[in-house]
Amino acid sequence: PPALQLHLLAEKLDLSTEVPGLPPLDASIDLTGSLDEYQGTLRLATSGTGIRSGSLAGTVSGTREEISLRLDKGAWLDGTLTGAVHAQWSDGLNLAAKLSGRNIQPSRISPAWDGVVNLDVEGELRKPEAASLCGKIEGTLLASRLRGRQLTGELSAGIDDQDIILHRLLLRGKGFDIKASGSLARKIDFALLADDLGGLVPESAGTLRLSGELRRRKGLIGGTVRGTAGNLRVDSLRAGSVLLSAELSESAEHALELHCSAQDMAYDTFEIRKASLDILGTLLRHRISLAFSSPGVSANTSLEGKYTNGSWLGYITALSGTDGIGPWRMAEPVALTVSSRRIT
Repeated sequence: PPALQLHLLAEKLDLSTEVPGLPPLDASIDLTGSLDEYQGTLRLATSGTGIRSGSLAGTVSGTREEISLRLDKGAWLDGTLTGAVHAQWSDGLNLAAKLSGRNIQPSRISPAWDGVVNLDVEGELRKPEAASLCGKIEGTLLASRLRGRQLTGELSAGIDDQDIILHRLLLRGKGFDIKASGSLARKIDFALLADDLGGLVPESAGTLRLSGELRRRKGLIGGTVRGTAGNLRVDSLRAGSVLLSAELSESAEHALELHCSAQDMAYDTFEIRKASLDILGTLLRHRISLAFSSPGVSANTSLEGKYTNGSWLGYITALSGTDGIGPWRMAEPVALTVSSRRIT
């Protein structure tokens, strides 16, 4: 067979069109042998920062019908990556991979996420020439720490044609437990139980209970969520209790219905005894009702409008309340525009 000798060196290779978000890539590939049997080395490194920075290095071997890559030395978030990848295409495409990550530092993503992560991931993807796509992925979060708390987890999922089947997703830490399972073609059920929200969210405290389902119909995503919170604190916001329910339809209009009520709220030194928020409609046409009350003071407002192109456009249709002087009311509707840049 014809001899093969390849040396490829690339610097700052831009593949962001093919892989959106991928930073410039440095690559080095050396191969010797023939097309029937070859071997060599491979090294890849991205020149980004934080989560976008990493490197992989290992050995390559293969034939006309398959290729194997053994990752002997990899690095990501100050931790190490090792594993193996094998691809075979004599009858469709078969891809298998195993990856182990050790001493990964999530603080490289955000200083608030101090800790260390250890994990093992194994996956397989098959696309026979005369059959549909199928595959599986199994993952285990080994003894890890996050913000001084022990953390473990499991993932077991599969792919069956266009359906993603989540057999099991578990994430456990001191004070919280997250679970999910189901099929994206029908529904995925999820639940979050946190006796100490500080184990999940930096600068927070309190209890949180959430449960719901995620649904897909004709390619559109919808779902429901219900939950309660107690003695909640997130930065400067505090609430004695919170009750939440929300539903988003899996329709083209994305109909939304949200109800949220809270008691004993405070933001810095501003205190509210009771507050409620209700939203009903679609992104392009909905109503918002907001009310709050404290001893001697209360306010109620209604808005109608739409959310489009990153801005909310509509009207304050009603605004009334009471204060130390007496009752008051807005005389007529007022136009309102809210965007990330300004409120007019």
